[in-house]
Amino acid sequence: MVRYKNHGTYKSFDEFGDAIINLYTKVGSAALDEEEEGSVLYFVQRNSRNSKLDRVLSLCKLKTFEYRVWRKLREKLSSHLNERCPNDKKQTRIDRFIKESKELTEGFNLPHSMNWYKQVAITAFDWIAENYKGLNEEDLRGHFINHLSYFVEKTHGEKLKCASSLQFNKTSTSVLKNTSRKQMIVMVPIGIPGMGKSTFVKIINSLLDKNGWEFFVLSADLMRSKMIEKYVKDFPSRAHEAHEKTQKSFVEKWNTDLAKVVQSCKSEKFCLFLDKNHPLNALDKTMDIVRNNYNRKE
Repeated sequence: MVRYKNHGTYKSFDEFGDAIINLYTKVGSAALDEEEEGSVLYFVQRNSRNSKLDRVLSLCKLKTFEYRVWRKLREKLSSHLNERCPNDKKQTRIDRFIKESKELTEGFNLPHSMNWYKQVAITAFDWIAENYKGLNEEDLRGHFINHLSYFVEKTHGEKLKCASSLQFNKTSTSVLKNTSRKQMIVMVPIGIPGMGKSTFVKIINSLLDKNGWEFFVLSADLMRSKMIEKYVKDFPSRAHEAHEKTQKSFVEKWNTDLAKVVQSCKSEKFCLFLDKNHPLNALDKTMDIVRNNYNRKE
């Protein structure tokens, strides 16, 4: 479920600027359980006569400061794990984590005091030191949100709600029971980085393969990065425009490639994993493309 909210229409840059600052402060100061990674802002030019002619001018991401603080902790823990957890560097890394977090959030409020986050960091470094022999960096990064929930609960007796909602395997297995007729499953991941998406893809791919399913991942990041790379190569002096200039062609290619994947599918049991961030209105369009082209195959 993606929450959608209209923040209004602005007729002057002063009003617009004030609204953006207020929203930045509100989202940035929210807890991970409230806003997760943060929000995506879509800047839309409204058509007063026909809303269907509204045009998206640009978009941007607003990250919560708590999410960014936890990202810093993850990086410090990864470095510590890669060096096999030397005890003489533990305190230095914790101090650096606190210092960088203070600099990052200066002038803004976090959901908890900085000491609260420091205590969680101490718990995390102690746990890594005790368990590093059976842990690798991929495990730490792939399941970090679940590790983090454990660190927070062990330190402060609280649980992260966003971690408890990541129960994929049970749902996926129950879908596999219905294998008596031709069908397609479409999966769209929604969640914050570090929630275990990459690990989940490997697990579900293996599970589906064992049960006779074809599994295909369509990656928006991979598609977009290739387009940006080509644009920068063709127009090196305008590299800063690459993201904006490739937006329209990216959307067209995504829709075209999605249709081709669905049309080319010949398997009786096919699972399509759409690795792309979808706002609420865009998700409906994507699913329409899947349905229309799947029906065309019949």
